[in-house]
Parts: sequence; structure tokens; C-alpha cells
Amino acid sequence: MACLVEMGDDDDEEEEDQTATVVVKAANLSNKVRRRMYGRIMSQLRSAKLRTKETVERLNFTVDLVISCFISSMLDLQLVAEKL
Repeated sequence: MACLVEMGDDDDEEEEDQTATVVVKAANLSNKVRRRMYGRIMSQLRSAKLRTKETVERLNFTVDLVISCFISSMLDLQLVAEKL
């Protein structure tokens, strides 16, 4: 079964050759193996999409929290300035 191997900092030509080799190997796989490979890749993509969505939601929460703290501190400074 062909699988993708994580590559280091090699030349671009070597990476292209290895990628082409993986594509050729994938094309020569049986339908059963190809379906399994496709299913596994789709599962990984769905998982990556979910993790990305969760990360964006956490970042949005953090940004909202920072903004609310900033607004709160600006209001506090305005009240102090009015008292002076």
C-alpha cells in the first residue's frame, strides 16, 4: 500500500519526483485499496476541518475577551478622568 511520507528540507526536484512516484503508485492500486485510502484521507480532512473550526472559535472567543477587557478599562479610565 502506498503512503505519503513526510519530507524534510530536500530540493524541490526530489520532492516533485517523490510526489510523482506516490501518485503513480496510487493510480496502480486496486479499487478496494483505493477506496480505503480515499476514505482514510477524507476522514483526516474532516478531522482537520473540525480542528480548524474549533481553533477559530477559540481565537474568536479570545479576541472578544480582549476587546471587552479593553472597553472596560477605557470606561474605567474615562470615569477616573471625569473625577479629576
